Amino acid sequence: MPQDTQTGKELSMESREDKSPQQNLVAEAVWSGSRAQESNGEEKPRRKKEQTAQEKNAVAAEVKKLQEQQEMNNLKKQVENKTKCIEELQQENKVLPKKLTAESK
Repeated sequence: MPQDTQTGKELSMESREDKSPQQNLVAEAVWSGSRAQESNGEEKPRRKKEQTAQEKNAVAAEVKKLQEQQEMNNLKKQVENKTKCIEELQQENKVLPKKLTAESK
C-alpha cells in the first residue's frame, strides 16, 4: 500500500471518534474498497465498478471471439487457395507428359 494512502488511513482512524457512525462506515468502505455498508448495517455491493469491469470483460471476450473467427476464416481461405493451386498443378502434371511426347515427335 502506498505510504500516502497508509498515512491517510491512519489519520482517518485517529479522528474516528469525531465522526458519526455512518461517516465511519463510509470511511471504512472507502478504505477497504470492497463493500459499502448502509446505515441499517446491511452490506451493499459496489455495483457500478463491478458492472463496469464485467462489461469490459464481456466486450473483451467478444472482441477476442470475433478476432479468432476472422483468423479462422482467413486460414480457411488460405487452405482453399492452396488446395486450388495443388489441383491445378496436378492437372497440369497429368497433361505435361502428353505435351512432351507430342512435341518430341
